[in-house]
Amino acid sequence: MPEGIRPPQFRGDPEAREANRLYWDTDESVNGIAERLEMSKGRLYDAITPLPVGATCPACGGPLGFANRTARDSELVSCPLCDFEAQRDEIEGDAELQRHPATQSADGVPLTDGTVVGAVLVGVAIGLILGRWLRS
Repeated sequence: MPEGIRPPQFRGDPEAREANRLYWDTDESVNGIAERLEMSKGRLYDAITPLPVGATCPACGGPLGFANRTARDSELVSCPLCDFEAQRDEIEGDAELQRHPATQSADGVPLTDGTVVGAVLVGVAIGLILGRWLRS
């Protein structure tokens, strides 16, 4: 997997998670993946989400990523919010290119799936405690 973070699809629906894992982490053909998962190619493509590179779009501040394997192989990054596209090496030297805030903590340490899940669980626990306290 290229540098960056694990995409959000790896934390969601198990079928989409497996589709994205096979698509991004293997060289198996799209037809092979669709057949293995017993889904149509259209449904497979709907399940695939861009692979983030952990950088912010210089045009709008959105997350940059690879839209598909071909884009990844040719190092073409794009922004799903504003359709910005550029070669990865063209923008890495750009002073405006920064790590996307969703991919790092306040001290600049990259977030992992475990960190995000832990933060979500703490938030849920606090919400439950507050809800129970407010009802009493």
